[in-house]
Amino acid sequence: YRLNLEIKKCRERRNIFIDLAARLEMEVKPFQLLPDESARNVGSLIRERLGVLDTDFNTLKFEDTYAYWKNIIERDGVLVYESQYIPDKSGVIGAAMFYDTYPIILIKRGGNFNERKLFTLLHEYAHLLLGKSAINDAGAQVVRRDDPSVDGLEARCNALAGEILIPAEKIDLSVYTGLAAADKMELLSRTFKVTYTTAAVCLRKLQLISNTEFIHLLDLRRKANETKSQSKGEGARIPRENLMRLDMGRPMFKTVLEAYSVGLLDI
Repeated sequence: YRLNLEIKKCRERRNIFIDLAARLEMEVKPFQLLPDESARNVGSLIRERLGVLDTDFNTLKFEDTYAYWKNIIERDGVLVYESQYIPDKSGVIGAAMFYDTYPIILIKRGGNFNERKLFTLLHEYAHLLLGKSAINDAGAQVVRRDDPSVDGLEARCNALAGEILIPAEKIDLSVYTGLAAADKMELLSRTFKVTYTTAAVCLRKLQLISNTEFIHLLDLRRKANETKSQSKGEGARIPRENLMRLDMGRPMFKTVLEAYSVGLLDI
């Protein structure tokens, strides 16, 4: 019930956003589907579409990477919402709701799910690029195209998300020669500002590590997250206004404020 409620809230927010955008006479552009997901250097092509520059990552702090990608995906015409109320027992960490204009991404926020947010965001964005809606759990993020037992669409979205975050042609394979699996993961994570888990997934896709090494790295990350969770205190409380921005997303929050400033809303 709670999951359905969160999805319903996303759709209602989109309807409100579209209504306000029309009343403010904002320009509405159709969301562009990916012409060819098998195109050579597809990750770099999408980064070019989004205006992502390699130099952006020279000074970008790791903790700001998710906000960076979220902002540019929102600029591409996507409404990105977050929720801390998606039940853990549902297993759901993200959802993509495709529309011709202003499609929706919903991300689960809080606890250990925060480490997965970046790849979840790009995975759901990949769904939208393919014109597909989906509700995804954590298991969807580690499936591969060469595994016949899994959903082909999820594997395609994983491959696409990985290519956007870490374009294969931008990796100097010689740098990774002779390194241990954990060191490869550390280097890739540091270079492209992605989590260790995302780095491990991409290393496996590029066949820079074996499947045994891949499983071992995931196990190391699982244990590290468990230790972090046990040692973590209550932590700092996020201001309510900041939570509202995360829940609603920048486009929605900005549009509501603009509508209020010109008298379209009386709050």
